[in-house]
Amino acid sequence: MVRAFRAVRAGGSLVIEELCLGLNSIKPKIFTFLSSLSSLLNIWTVHCLNLTECRMEAQSLISLMCHPGNLNIRLSKAALQQFIGLLCEAQDGELTRFFLEKVGGDLTSCSLSWEELIYLLQQRVCRISVNIRKSKITYKHAREILPLLSEIQFKRLNPGVVLSIIREIYETGSAHCVSSLLSSTRNCINLNNTELDSYHCTALCYTLQHCTSVSLSLLWTSIPEGELVKILPLFNRVSQLSVDRLLLLKLLHCCSISELQQGAAAAVFSALQNRLDFSCSTGLDLSTNSQDNTLHLTTEDCRDIITAIQKSHQLTELILEDCEMEDTGVDMFFLILHTVRLRCSKPLVLRFLALLHVVNKSDWVRRVMSLSQALDGQMDLSETPLDLPVCRSLALFLEFSEGLSELDLSHCQLTDHRLELLFPHLHKAAVLDLSHNAIDDCLAGRIYTVVSTSSNIQTVRLFGNRITDIEPFRKDKRFEIW
Repeated sequence: MVRAFRAVRAGGSLVIEELCLGLNSIKPKIFTFLSSLSSLLNIWTVHCLNLTECRMEAQSLISLMCHPGNLNIRLSKAALQQFIGLLCEAQDGELTRFFLEKVGGDLTSCSLSWEELIYLLQQRVCRISVNIRKSKITYKHAREILPLLSEIQFKRLNPGVVLSIIREIYETGSAHCVSSLLSSTRNCINLNNTELDSYHCTALCYTLQHCTSVSLSLLWTSIPEGELVKILPLFNRVSQLSVDRLLLLKLLHCCSISELQQGAAAAVFSALQNRLDFSCSTGLDLSTNSQDNTLHLTTEDCRDIITAIQKSHQLTELILEDCEMEDTGVDMFFLILHTVRLRCSKPLVLRFLALLHVVNKSDWVRRVMSLSQALDGQMDLSETPLDLPVCRSLALFLEFSEGLSELDLSHCQLTDHRLELLFPHLHKAAVLDLSHNAIDDCLAGRIYTVVSTSSNIQTVRLFGNRITDIEPFRKDKRFEIW
């Protein structure tokens, strides 16, 4: 403090980014304290005054709010709430303007009544940020808030309120309010966990027609399939679409049967950013007590997914984790594997491997290459017990695959008979993980021979096996065994 005052006396200047005061109680000397603080603020350039740790009555803050200059003030939640009550009671427009400027319009920590929010918005000082879920704002206020949308920034806006605002925009024909709504919600329309009827869908279509690029969230949202067909073409105005896996299935079903709507599939895939996620991470509705994470895809579901991917003409990320389907459905996916990047469970990978065998050898090669390409050159079967039939299928896959970056067979209970089928093809993988199997010195010697004669293999992991003689492996840095 002494050095700071000396700098001022010497003609220098002191700039403080944030002045943080931590006082639990200053009631006895409040006026002396505020007088000293005001003097400091007149001498120093303080960008932010942090009073979140100070307990002060709302009335005592008035002089600080009226302080000239570009000063940002941060208050505790209680002080902020109390000062807003004081402003609405006093109806002092100038003091309200000073207050909103000092706090930067950030009222997200407060619980505002409808009357308080309207009063503050009507001052039109700056955009006000509010957390609607902490405030007593409901769908009943949608019509009144419509002309004030440009003055507000919502945080965690209730989907029911969003739906009500969309309905009001449609009913009043207020297309110009769409841009204000998007600006107030950070360009996002959140209708999660809502039930849309025909009228709601018409209002949503009206809103989307007046958007250029919007993020639309429809997680666990109920939409009649007949209404989905109307919305499909408008997804070309959606930059990012979030849906749960059940609604995703509905969308793809509409795409597969929508012959009259050219480009519908392309619009949906673009909005989904060419990502079809059927995993439980996007499929669980936390509002229910359901514990079943598995999605059971029928053969018709698989056909609709495949048809939509074919219509999209785009490279698609297809996530089939937590999914079950019949062999007929798995077999159908070979039609589009060359156009997808596939992420699926290990049991489903085994199903694909088991279906590689077909009568025509040229089809073998096509299927293997498509599967290898879909898995992006990585085969991960770790912690999956591999019996002889699976090893035969895996050997077939390795025989005709090229450019395999990694083959992970750790914890697979591999023995000599099963490894015997794989030895001719182990050199196909750049990274080979055989850790924690039943590999003894004899099998390890054969692996060493395969690796020593191959320039493609970069890393071989042999941790946790029955190998006792590790000396030969120390000479080759590609081995990881100790």
